[in-house]
Amino acid sequence: MSKFRILVMKPMLDAREDEAVLRVLHSNWLISGPECEAFEHEFEEHVGGYAVTVSSATAGMHLVLEALELPRYDYTGEPKDPILVPALTHIATADAARMAHRVTLCDVGEDLLLKVPPLGNAAAFLPVDLYGRLWSPPANIPKRPIIVDAAHSIGEWTLDDRDPRITAFVFSFHAMKNMTTGEGGMVVTRDANLAREVRLLREHGQDRTAPGRPFVRFGFKYNMPDILAAIGRAQLKKLPWWMARRRELANRYDDMIANVPAEAPYIGAVPRDDHSSPRLSTPHLYVVRVKDRDGVQARMAEQGIQTLVHYKSLSVDGPYATERGACPAAEKAGDEVLTLPLWPGMIEKEQDDVVIALEKAVRG
Repeated sequence: MSKFRILVMKPMLDAREDEAVLRVLHSNWLISGPECEAFEHEFEEHVGGYAVTVSSATAGMHLVLEALELPRYDYTGEPKDPILVPALTHIATADAARMAHRVTLCDVGEDLLLKVPPLGNAAAFLPVDLYGRLWSPPANIPKRPIIVDAAHSIGEWTLDDRDPRITAFVFSFHAMKNMTTGEGGMVVTRDANLAREVRLLREHGQDRTAPGRPFVRFGFKYNMPDILAAIGRAQLKKLPWWMARRRELANRYDDMIANVPAEAPYIGAVPRDDHSSPRLSTPHLYVVRVKDRDGVQARMAEQGIQTLVHYKSLSVDGPYATERGACPAAEKAGDEVLTLPLWPGMIEKEQDDVVIALEKAVRG
């Protein structure tokens, strides 16, 4: 039994997911098969390009980086240029890069998205569509592979809306995301050859299209089972309505928080793009920045409101931590960001209660 009366999110499930799961159970085919193939096809119709189901977004990012065969060492045996990852992200982004290569954390800009350093010594870039804000490469970015961690940004945009210099996008279907399969992910790319390599690598390098289904290269066990793909297919059909509702609630938060009285001077929503345009942003998380964040979070919990932190800077928190000051913008944001409840089934009364609790918590 949760101690919170309002959770930060709730997965949206109904009889359609029940029917999808039972369909797979009654088919006697539980591993990757026809449901995964259908899910990939339907996702391609939604986003464009070539889609490959995987067991998680972390697995998907790792697979893309392995498929690109980035050189790890030069001819002298010295490490090659690293993969650049924003410091303000879930540790999974950095872990995926570390499994394939060497990682360097980079600071973020005012929008809290990856800020490409001017020197450009990189084997690849692994930016994040943080909170649902869509990352775009700067005009002068070096010509290197770009793999976008799109775990937060599944919504209404298509590949036509994104910069063609981006190599691949990797989505997450974790239970907290805009749509879910419980766990799981999807790799999407414009490159048919890259999609084929990812498909091979996700199941131990087995070519299921060739006679005898031979193992043609080393690989991993990163495939999605059909039972999860069936849930994803049911969820995908409902995504347009959910995104419209998320946008409506996010805009309502904007209006309500703008009217917070002067007694709460340190409150401010993280800058967002205009949610009226799906090409600019997909409202996944609603995040505010507050002073005394941990205190505010504790005081909101006392009022029965769950909040989360997305995220503390990896430069000062966890195994990638070095020393404070390495990524100052990410570190400052990581001390202040607080995620408020947001999900499509949220009602206005719950949202009112969240903002009232936030005002009280900020006042102390």
